[in-house]
Amino acid sequence: MTTLSPLPSTTPALGTPGNLLQLVRSGHARSRSDLARITGLAPSTVGLRVNDLLRLGVLTETGTGAHGGRKARHLKVDGRSGIVAAVDIGASHVRVAIADLAGNVLSDEQRSSELIDADPGITVDRLWSEIEAMAVSVGREMSTLRGLAVGIPAPVSQPDGRIVSPAFMPSWNQVRLADWFALHTSVPVHVENDANLYAIAECPAGGDLHEAHVLAVKLGTRIGSGIISAGVVHRGFNGAAGEISHTRASGEASIPCSCSVPNCLESVASGGALVARLRQSGRTIADTAELVQLGADGDPQVVEVLREAGREIGHERPGEASSSLAALAHRDTGWSTRRGSRIRSSARPTSVKASTTATMHRPGGQ
Repeated sequence: MTTLSPLPSTTPALGTPGNLLQLVRSGHARSRSDLARITGLAPSTVGLRVNDLLRLGVLTETGTGAHGGRKARHLKVDGRSGIVAAVDIGASHVRVAIADLAGNVLSDEQRSSELIDADPGITVDRLWSEIEAMAVSVGREMSTLRGLAVGIPAPVSQPDGRIVSPAFMPSWNQVRLADWFALHTSVPVHVENDANLYAIAECPAGGDLHEAHVLAVKLGTRIGSGIISAGVVHRGFNGAAGEISHTRASGEASIPCSCSVPNCLESVASGGALVARLRQSGRTIADTAELVQLGADGDPQVVEVLREAGREIGHERPGEASSSLAALAHRDTGWSTRRGSRIRSSARPTSVKASTTATMHRPGGQ
């Protein structure tokens, strides 16, 4: 099964039961003594909070060997104690997934983009029905749902989860999807920019989260990026820190854009722009899903267009938000740009978009 990574941007306060649970789940702590060492809490306090988590059924504790003459007691998250749901909303796709509390993905499926409506209430009703059906398909009760995360291809103001100027659905501006989901459930609902979620997913499990530095650049129908520094997601005003789409590019626009920037990055190098450019050259390409597949198959013209897009996204222009991004590393035909910090790039094309991530390390760091 696929295992999800921790969410460093939403880490509970140090020493709380939620924090102890996350430390165990992420692999940072395997025992009560680990928890006491990391949090600085007294062993007796850790014991009381761990006992509460054990009684709730979210942790298990087993002896798996000897340590200092005593049996070591190892803590684990009990995945059977609940489920969480995730919805990825894109400009041309919808994806729904369910995982257990240990992070094991139980189901992950593509859904029709027709689920998305200009009316957010109608959209949420449809998505909730999909989540309910998926829970049934994996043999889980909706009463065991513990939380829901929703990814949106637009800036999201935190902590209220308010969507800001979404180009893919302008009628959703200032909408709080969590309020609509509250009509169906009382569990926590976290709405986040999709590129920020990409960055969170790429944040390495284990080790010191405070040393985690991740830059994730998403190339899909549109372009976005997520930034993690010292284990914290940087969102900026109204969630716009990673919005590099409307910085000026050196190439020529292939599609119109609502922003006032001539030849903005989205109009030049986004998936939608690349599809339009190839169509103008006489190619018949349906969408970004087909674009990604042709690139993965090594189509020379498509690969060259993807490389050009990578150069645009990663090109260094002093003073602009897209400066120093190692942007496009395509599977089998990839390259990466290295400037300043040491950057390790990788790409994971999916059926609907190519995800590019770059894990950054401080110069001289690990």
